[in-house]
Amino acid sequence: MSRRTTQKDNVLAHLKQHGMITPLDALKLYGAFRLGAIIHTLRHEDGYNIKTDLAKGDAKYAIYSLEPARTSMEQAADAEEPELTDEEIEDMYKQHQANKDTVRRRYLETVRQEYDLIEETRRALGFGDDDE
Repeated sequence: MSRRTTQKDNVLAHLKQHGMITPLDALKLYGAFRLGAIIHTLRHEDGYNIKTDLAKGDAKYAIYSLEPARTSMEQAADAEEPELTDEEIEDMYKQHQANKDTVRRRYLETVRQEYDLIEETRRALGFGDDDE
């Protein structure tokens, strides 16, 4: 018993044969109303590299084209980062907190220096004594 050809199968075969497909092509040829959903499945579940372009002119619609297969180097570049252990996360948090403390300390030192400079300037100009 053979399996029934799906809209997804038809769209993929069309892309392989013609290189591109539009929503109107998919509707007329395969009765597919939701070409975007089929393309999403082909990309994210089946791993096909499909490019989306927008038609130029008054009508706004997508033109999907099948791109060459990606190299293993390209796929590796997109691979997810490895999971961090709880210890690594805790170390990163501690480092972040230490960096925040350093920035805060440097900021306060700068503010104190500016305040001292303002006070020194006020005294030099004779505005330092409020008792008079």
